[in-house]
Amino acid sequence: MTWQEVLQKAPPLNDEDKTKIAEMMKFGNMSREEAERKYRRKTNKLGSRKKAIGRFAKSAKKKLLGNQKKIAEQAPPKDEITGEDFKALRDMKKSKRRSAFTQED
Repeated sequence: MTWQEVLQKAPPLNDEDKTKIAEMMKFGNMSREEAERKYRRKTNKLGSRKKAIGRFAKSAKKKLLGNQKKIAEQAPPKDEITGEDFKALRDMKKSKRRSAFTQED
């Protein structure tokens, strides 16, 4: 999507915005387009962009692979990795160490 297309969908600028853009042009030695682009990015007044498609789109839930699934299954929720999963793994490791010492005695 080109910058011109973004500007067509952008919200209109008020008088205060226009004066700040003019100041940026004057003191920043920029063209009108550069100053407006910089100002709109700074103030979050950009137009809506097309949604990403294909491999660039963000999926709602990422699928876990291999060992990630094993980690995630240690504690609820079973479909995502949280700190509780790692805590459960640490506890499991500690309990294995303790049982190793008790079996030797």
